[in-house]
Amino acid sequence: LFAVVRDVQRNTTTSPTTAYLIVDSQVPSESGTFSIAVDAQPIAALAGDTCQMPQPILMSGLMQGLTTSGYFNDLSPTVSCTGYANPAPDRIFSFEIPAGNQLTAVVIPNGWDPSLYIVDPMSCLNAQTCLVGSDTGNNNGSESVRFTNTSTVARTVFLVVDGFAGHGSVRFPPS
Repeated sequence: LFAVVRDVQRNTTTSPTTAYLIVDSQVPSESGTFSIAVDAQPIAALAGDTCQMPQPILMSGLMQGLTTSGYFNDLSPTVSCTGYANPAPDRIFSFEIPAGNQLTAVVIPNGWDPSLYIVDPMSCLNAQTCLVGSDTGNNNGSESVRFTNTSTVARTVFLVVDGFAGHGSVRFPPS
């Protein structure tokens, strides 16, 4: 029997970490020799994969061809944020909302169940408190959020596309 398992684990700390690799069999009485190959190398974070490197959105309009595939699950907001757990890979965008303006964002999925939420950049790593979130719980259903900057100065927020798994296009209509 020959099996190839590829699993990418990312150490997001500045310290080395220990990972355990377990080789087992489905059949309790089965045993034998095996070969194993392990490789550890730096993984370059994609733009939008971490709170430290969000992908900036510089203008309103339709952005197509975006995906969460290849990204990691860095954020795990509480269920009260969107109504559901969000264990899928997430993608983080930054957007500056002018004073008195409203950000409206819509994620249009392509065969998956997304969620969408907005967090303050200062609490992004924590992500336990979100400014607004949406997850209607429908597979292939779009999600939308609105957030108004009621302050007298521009405010940067992080818009997070999350969900269970998959990818979709993201629309940022003019407000």
